[in-house]
Amino acid sequence: MKTKTTLFLLTVLIAIPSALFAQIEFGVKAGASYSNIKPEKDFSFEDYNYKFGFYAGVFVNMGISESFRTQPELLVETFGTERHINLEWNGYGANITEKLTMTSISLPLPIQYRFSGFYAEAGPQVFYVFGEEWSEINQFGTVYYEPEFGEGFYYGFLAGAGYSFGKMGINARFQKKYLDNDNATVFSLGLSYAF
Repeated sequence: MKTKTTLFLLTVLIAIPSALFAQIEFGVKAGASYSNIKPEKDFSFEDYNYKFGFYAGVFVNMGISESFRTQPELLVETFGTERHINLEWNGYGANITEKLTMTSISLPLPIQYRFSGFYAEAGPQVFYVFGEEWSEINQFGTVYYEPEFGEGFYYGFLAGAGYSFGKMGINARFQKKYLDNDNATVFSLGLSYAF
């Protein structure tokens, strides 16, 4: 809880002074993601595969200096994983596929370094999970489970790069999200449009 509180205060402290700068652009962005969620300790009979998702939202891009900018964002995004379990005992076996999809509202706050239309970025993020679907597919059919993580605030960080051409932009990101004892890895690629 201390870490989450510290990260949230850091996000606010960076965002408030940034709003004082004059170079401000508003925009929208959307794209696809490719994610995986793994526990800190996994077993040899478990195989975690990546799963496609999406994100969409709005942003405010504000100038700090000639080369540096900050871009608070408010995004709705989905991420998850597919876990394959192969069990064998006494000559019998079972193949189970579990699918987990989480939906969250995210507040990323990257700092960007811009040069010749390109930019590199990194920063913290706080996100609130408000939806979770966890299902199991086995030889008997599909079973739906109660949420594993539950609603709540979590934190993470991101790093990425992009290119802006006029009002349009393209962006690629790597994200790490911390969910109690599990870690989510998210790769995303999308487009943005500044007004």
